[in-house]
This record gives sequence, C-alpha cells and structure tokens, in this order.
Amino acid sequence: MVIIGGRDGEPYQGTNHVADRLSRRLPCGFLVTGRAGALIDGSPVAQRLRAFVALDRTSASDAAIAQLRELRANIPLDCDVMSFYWPPDEQSRLGLPRSLVLEADPVAEGLIVGELRQRIGDLPGEGHLTIKAAPTLGTLGLQIPLEAKKHGADFVLVGSHQRGALGGILHGSVTPQLLRDCEVPVFFAPLAARAPRGRVSEPRRIMVATDLSDFGNRAIAYAYEYFRNVGGNVELMHVLNTESATRLRAATDRSLRLLNEPTDLAISMMHGLTPECADTYDISTQVHIEAGEEVARHVVERAKTINADAICMAGHGSGRLTTALGSSVVHEVLRLADRPVLVVR
Repeated sequence: MVIIGGRDGEPYQGTNHVADRLSRRLPCGFLVTGRAGALIDGSPVAQRLRAFVALDRTSASDAAIAQLRELRANIPLDCDVMSFYWPPDEQSRLGLPRSLVLEADPVAEGLIVGELRQRIGDLPGEGHLTIKAAPTLGTLGLQIPLEAKKHGADFVLVGSHQRGALGGILHGSVTPQLLRDCEVPVFFAPLAARAPRGRVSEPRRIMVATDLSDFGNRAIAYAYEYFRNVGGNVELMHVLNTESATRLRAATDRSLRLLNEPTDLAISMMHGLTPECADTYDISTQVHIEAGEEVARHVVERAKTINADAICMAGHGSGRLTTALGSSVVHEVLRLADRPVLVVR
C-alpha cells in the first residue's frame, strides 16, 4: 500500500496534482489522506474504524471487494457498503416496471442488495457489515463524500479503473472529484492490484451460455467433461430474447408444447441437457433464465453476479456464437468480460 499526503485545503490543480497523477499509475492499493484529521488519533483506546465502500457492477468494484477482504482479515473494521444506481437502467435490467419518476425503487434496491451480498460473500475478521442501495442523485464524486459523512466513515474505499485523462472524460471517473472534495481519507483499489501473482487457480465454477441450439449446446458437454475428474459447479444460462422465444414456441415436441411460457420451455430443455452422470462426478448444476435483447451484456453481468471463474460458450470459427444469438455475441462478450471466456468450436 502507498500513502499519499492530502491537499490540506489547497486548490485542486488538475492533472498536475501529484495525487491525481500517481492514482493513474500505481499498481497497488493507495490511500490519499483527507482534511478531516488523522485516521487514527493515537488515543490509548482506539475506536474501531468504519469504512464507507462504494460499489457498482464494474470490474473495478471487484478490486474494491478484494481490498476490503484483505483489510478485514488484518484489522477489525465496520463496513457500510452502498451501491448507487440509476432507477430506469436497473428497473430495465431487473425486469421491473419502469417508472417515469426518478426516485428510490424499494423492489430494485432489495434485488441489488441481494446481488451485492452474494458478490461480497462472508467477510473475514471482526466488524459490522451493512449493505444498501441508493439512487444516483447527481455526480457520484459529490454524492459519495456526502454519504460517507452521513455514515460517520473514517475513510472511503472505492475501486479504480485508473483511466487516463482522456479515458476519464469519455467514460467518467470519480477519482479526480474524490481527490478534490472528500474530507476523509480515500482508499483506492486499482484493477492492476488484482493481476495474477504466481500460479493461477483452476476454475471451480463455470457458467455456460447457450441459445439451446444443437451447436450452442456443445459448450454444455465441454463444461461437464472439464469437471469430469475434479468435480465443480456448472450454471446453464439462456438469454430469452424475442427470437429465441419464437423458436421455443415453435418447438415440434408435443410434450414441450404443453408448456405455454417460453421460460418454462427453456428451463425444461436445459434440465434435459444435464448429463445423468453429473452427480456421480460431483458436479452440481443450476439453471438460470434471463429475459432481454442485449445477450452479451446479460451473460457478462450474470457471470459477475455468481462470481463464475469462467464463461463457456460455443462459437463458429468466424466468431459467430449461433444464428439465434446474433453474429457479434462472442466478440461482445470477449470485449466486456472481466474473466476468462472459453469458446468451444
């Protein structure tokens, strides 16, 4: 970890500010001290520290979670975790009715908190943990310091993409604003700190995305064969878009036609694709269906949600996953994914 001295009320000096420049380059976690006094006051009985952790669904937040786990393993730490969301986007992603009023959605927040709990898992060490979701009311670089102050945080923990000046303009970055406006220290966890060190562990959980065509289902057979001698967990996923729903309704099998809903048809077919020998080889199976037209995005987000070690899918030599899923799905998954992608041909 690197500790960088704060500005002590100095005017922000753009990209020439030393803390801002270092924040783009350091390959490890770094703490920028704030203007609200010392992080530890040196009193005989030190109060347990409280961290405010801001997360989103990007890979940078995976770095923040990894850093949080490391901190909790070494020091007692109370944690307030919060995810900021834009209501229309999350309502669409979660399949909820979209509201024309930009206000908190309790149903969406409950689902987001559930996803966060699964993503964070059980933290080591001592300390309380609260997880909340809140709508984005403005600029996150301003909202995060306000929420941190409201929660009485001793420091803020966020992930960092470490984008350059141009990347920050194109994609948005809260780092410069936090460096300028946050009164308490800010702990940045860069993606670079998550680079593999030493031997890479073997996958234990694989998510298989299929369009339920004969070609797409080849990835399923590959995943089970991979775990044949070592055991593991396989999640079979299908993204139910307009085209796949039409194909499922046109299924020629009379037994499947009794199932009116495309979701029921897909679940039935996916359960039928699970090899009978899976239990014998200690391979557990889950089936998941999501509705949406952006197939690649749903695949990548689901892999993050379940913390899959790898994504497995079938693709033709031309880069095409299947005709039903569209010609650019594999390329889009490869572009968006933050974990290994196995393409079966």
